[in-house]
Amino acid sequence: MVNRAKTRQLKLYALKDAVLRKLLDEKKTEMIGYHTQNRKDLQLIQLEDYTFHLPAEQGRTKCVKHLGEIAIIPAAATRKVTKI
Repeated sequence: MVNRAKTRQLKLYALKDAVLRKLLDEKKTEMIGYHTQNRKDLQLIQLEDYTFHLPAEQGRTKCVKHLGEIAIIPAAATRKVTKI
């Protein structure tokens, strides 16, 4: 059961990354800058009122501001969503 949950979690993260990359390519979202964590670059993407970290692809961080090094990415409070 734990393996299935972890597999599902990894698939959801991969889907999030794919959607954010597509939105970036279509210029429908903005890359604010990038953070460094454990010698890896993480793009900081803003989509309306939300921000996301995305593992940086080769060459994507050259034209944006380095926002510093981070140890742990804090989880922001999530909004309550109501169904219509």
